Amino acid sequence: MDMKKVISAFSTGLASTGSKVDVVFAGSAGSLPNVIYLPKSLLKADAHEVRTALAYAIHETGHHRYSDFATYHGITDENVRHLWNIIEDARVESMIIQDYPGTRNYLEYTIIPFVIGNCVNALNRWKAGKKDDLLLVRAVVMAQSRRMVYPELLKEISDVVSTEGAIAYGEALIENVCQIIESEKSPLEKASEIIDVLRDLEKPPCSPSGGDSHGEEGEGDDAESGQPTGEDQEGEAS
Repeated sequence: MDMKKVISAFSTGLASTGSKVDVVFAGSAGSLPNVIYLPKSLLKADAHEVRTALAYAIHETGHHRYSDFATYHGITDENVRHLWNIIEDARVESMIIQDYPGTRNYLEYTIIPFVIGNCVNALNRWKAGKKDDLLLVRAVVMAQSRRMVYPELLKEISDVVSTEGAIAYGEALIENVCQIIESEKSPLEKASEIIDVLRDLEKPPCSPSGGDSHGEEGEGDDAESGQPTGEDQEGEAS
């Protein structure tokens, strides 16, 4: 099986919007208006890894079809950009599932363990005393936004990170963040509003030291990236 031909044909077919789309196999996944980047490692996928390879393709195709790249490039606040990317990842997956219901099986196979792994990693690092005021917030945003797409599969981890977030930031703030995520606002409005809420904190959150581990560390970088990639391609939504 020629994985390059299979994944390229699958991606360009799913992405078809009347404009030319190039599929480039590079170091990591990402999207530009007319280019879909996929990890070069996918070309070595065996039969058991095909679902993962197609999940990458589906996710990045979702960005190509539905993301506003001008909005992404217009965000100057790095924290807002991180949260926008996490929220936008959930939005494009929801939209591509709505338009192509069969993609759900591929996405669930890869996205569910990715989200759980990222959240567990964030919880473990938080309990170990990592000094990052947004660490738990990113995990809450990732779990809550993806829970709206995969409600039954992510309920447990979403509840866990929200509980930990409430201990650190207070129940009112985390409830506010969850309400913002569940609102009909745009991803940029949601991300900006969450950062504004955090800036209004009178004191920094309490980061505990020690504590029980919640499991093995997941992939990704503390829920900064909303989908299974390495480092983002510079200037791209991922």
